[in-house]
Amino acid sequence: MEAEFYMVILTCLIFRNSEGFQIVHVQKQQCLFKNEKVVVGSCNRTIQNQQWMWTEDEKLLHVKSALCLAISNSSRGPSRSAILDRCSQAPRWTCYDQEGFLEVENASLFLQKQGSRVVVKKARKYLHSWMKIDVNKEGKLVNESLCLQKAGLGAEVSVRSTRNTAPPQILTTFNAVPDGLVFLIRNTTEAFIRNAAENYSQNSSERQHPNLHMTGITDTSWVLSTTQPFSSTTEETGLAEPERCNFTLAESKASSHSVSIQWRILGSPCNFSLIYSSDTLGAALCPTFRIDNTTYGCNLQDLQAGTIYNFRIISLDEERTVVLQTDPLPPARFGVSKEKTTSTSLHVWWTPSSGKVTSYEVQLFDENNQKIQGVQIQESTSWNEYTFFNLTAGSKYNIAITAVSGGKRSFSVYTNGSTVPSPVKDIGISTKANSLLISWSHGSGNVERYRLVLMDKGILVHGGVVDKHATSYAFHGLTPGYLYNLTVMTEAAGLQNYRWKLVRTAPMEVSNLKVTNDGSLTSLKVKWQRPPGNVDSYNITLSHKGTIKESRVLAPWITETHFKELVPGRLYQVTVSCVSGELSAQKMAVGRTCESWAPECSLVAQITL
Repeated sequence: MEAEFYMVILTCLIFRNSEGFQIVHVQKQQCLFKNEKVVVGSCNRTIQNQQWMWTEDEKLLHVKSALCLAISNSSRGPSRSAILDRCSQAPRWTCYDQEGFLEVENASLFLQKQGSRVVVKKARKYLHSWMKIDVNKEGKLVNESLCLQKAGLGAEVSVRSTRNTAPPQILTTFNAVPDGLVFLIRNTTEAFIRNAAENYSQNSSERQHPNLHMTGITDTSWVLSTTQPFSSTTEETGLAEPERCNFTLAESKASSHSVSIQWRILGSPCNFSLIYSSDTLGAALCPTFRIDNTTYGCNLQDLQAGTIYNFRIISLDEERTVVLQTDPLPPARFGVSKEKTTSTSLHVWWTPSSGKVTSYEVQLFDENNQKIQGVQIQESTSWNEYTFFNLTAGSKYNIAITAVSGGKRSFSVYTNGSTVPSPVKDIGISTKANSLLISWSHGSGNVERYRLVLMDKGILVHGGVVDKHATSYAFHGLTPGYLYNLTVMTEAAGLQNYRWKLVRTAPMEVSNLKVTNDGSLTSLKVKWQRPPGNVDSYNITLSHKGTIKESRVLAPWITETHFKELVPGRLYQVTVSCVSGELSAQKMAVGRTCESWAPECSLVAQITL
């Protein structure tokens, strides 16, 4: 009986030092833990404050505080707060295996989530479900039924030392321990083991109990495990000192979203656990696998790019730490803002990289892939752009961007852009009635060609292209006195720049200009024909010996006019100016008034100049 008694004490100690399991609210995926009261929050396997265990009397033990889940007596209203209390004062809990409900035994009070608080309510509708998060045989976190699994018949518990400096011990096994439960308890209190051994040694010396013999215990780690059922109640086996589980790191690789770690054992096969974490991720387990007789490994996918991960490889005897950083990723989108591009600058933009980035390297190359400029920009969630200045107009450039995270760099992504060519300068116009001669001087930078376009109210009239060395171009076959829109475009590197100007052909002079007196002593009649092309108005002047006596402006549809109250027998000069815009064309003629009423007067009245 005393062996069983000490085994119970030892089992309690083992249970007290185990990690237990997490209790998770199924609908919200939040875990139960102790604050001032019992609350729920984000699940984190590494936080002991979230570890729970079932006691043998169906109470829920909070591992860190060694208190049990209980109900506040001070709460009022339809719900009562969940608290932690001495296990002797805490109620038993009834667990519903399929539904996941937790009920205070025989009270119809169910555990519910209320915001971040946890309460018990007397209700039958809309009950909350709870499960436990535990680690399965493959080392993966899984959701399982929260309900306490009763011990099966024939289950067997083995207790042994994994680190023993004394001679071989006796392995003693017992029945009726919960099936499948395995705990590794490190650094068990030496005083407890020594006292238990001493007390038992005194009693066993009197009664010589054959089933429990403990000697030479100094530095002890205990393992509670299960074996297959067997017919005997107890069995005694001598154990040699266990072989140490030592290993060396073999290979570690990281990409943007995955890592691979391998290690080799130096002796017999061992069991390993691999725990990984980062500054944004709580600790989690990486499933390990055996590659060959001496090599083990772990592969992880879906990791955050550019992030440092800490890996702890743990065996029974040794622990190694590996620090790996995933590769950063370049921006998903990277381009040149054409609307912000000028003759001497290029503006680039990008979207932030996924994962972690400390800075971006942006480099500018010319067409020959020679680096022109480079800059390193600190990562920012709001400012992801840069402008390169002092560039050559009309040139093509390649731009590369690389994300940097710590000591790692992503692969580079590229885009290209061109500066706008410079426009021409000093446009000159030489105008005639049916043609225009255009001249210009070159702007700075590169030019591939010049394109000239002559438009009339948005409609193309004439167009032409000349090489980069040309400085003039002539348009022919135009309408006299007509207003055109001239555009001179500079083209280079797939872009254009331009200057535009309104230009007008010269109007033509009137035809058939005649000045007659029609036998009058005091008047002259002036007649003409409208010229081809465009005419805005006519300016008519009458002068005598260089002195203007009278001037008129007539509408373009008028083709004759009369001058009266003139001096008889005097010679007058008439000038008809055909006006179009700022240009004009003149035609002159002379005529004389009669000195008397002689019939032959009108025959000599007109002279056209």
